[in-house]
Amino acid sequence: MTFYDISLFGTKIGGTNKGMWEVVEALKIVDKWYAINPDFVRDAPRCQECKLTKPYDGTNALWHDLLVRENVARDISNDANFKWTKKNGIGRKTASDFLDELVASQTETWFALEISEL
Repeated sequence: MTFYDISLFGTKIGGTNKGMWEVVEALKIVDKWYAINPDFVRDAPRCQECKLTKPYDGTNALWHDLLVRENVARDISNDANFKWTKKNGIGRKTASDFLDELVASQTETWFALEISEL
């Protein structure tokens, strides 16, 4: 049996979660946002999967390390029940409220999304 860990980190917040359900939900959200606007999802410069096969093209993001915009990060955090461990510089706001504010202000902010096997 394979276990997965999903991590989402930005400059002010970061969190992780474990479980296949969370990974599947996050992958659905990434694919949905890529279909809406491919500029909201990028391959991370250090992505080993891109070097081995091909860059992420809207399908099968499982092995890729991605950079995602604030809209994608918000949807992933809402659907995947993230455990936020890093909260620097956001005051008393929750990570969820912070992401909602970023989306509302349309501030371009990137988050690293990594999915790994445990």
